[in-house]
Amino acid sequence: MGATFQARSFDLMDATELAREFKVFQHGECEQYGNDAYAGHLGIKDGLSVTAEKFESYGQAESWIEENNDKWGPAHAVKFIHQGPPEFPHTKADDELNRRYKALKHQIHEGFEQEVISRARKMKSKLYTCRKCGSKIATKFIKEIYCPVCSSGEFLYTPTDAKRVKAWLNKMETLRVRIEKRKVALKNSDKKNHRTYRWLIGGWCAS
Repeated sequence: MGATFQARSFDLMDATELAREFKVFQHGECEQYGNDAYAGHLGIKDGLSVTAEKFESYGQAESWIEENNDKWGPAHAVKFIHQGPPEFPHTKADDELNRRYKALKHQIHEGFEQEVISRARKMKSKLYTCRKCGSKIATKFIKEIYCPVCSSGEFLYTPTDAKRVKAWLNKMETLRVRIEKRKVALKNSDKKNHRTYRWLIGGWCAS
């Protein structure tokens, strides 16, 4: 088996918040591209190593990660200088919009998902049946919301759970559209040489 290098830039934030954001990002990657050990995306990386490295450009940051990352280890995070139009969030209003969006993501992918996993593991029945593929999984081995057989992201959801998540996702989409419009406005602003640090997270992913 080989490996594919993948990288993704993130807004500047503290290391704890970055780790949370990356975990949410990994959930999305696994839902979209699968969560097997050779899926070839950052979602399958074993955690995140936040370094103190700083670089003058995206290319320098990417090269450092390529040289220092191992496909079976965690992804690496380094800072690089982004030069161009201001990045979102740029104002206090942007910060609030961003905070609301992130709060919903964390509510779904950390709070609610962990609640659902805990509920499943405490069931009296020793087996849990996937509603999509019908596979029976031992509850003591349940560690994530994905079915280990068919990778369904609604493996542990009851109909009520699914409705709650759908409502949250609809709210997230409304906020996402507002954020995208704001990003376009910033990109088209007159401030073309704004310099700021961003995070680059990357690594070799087994494929």
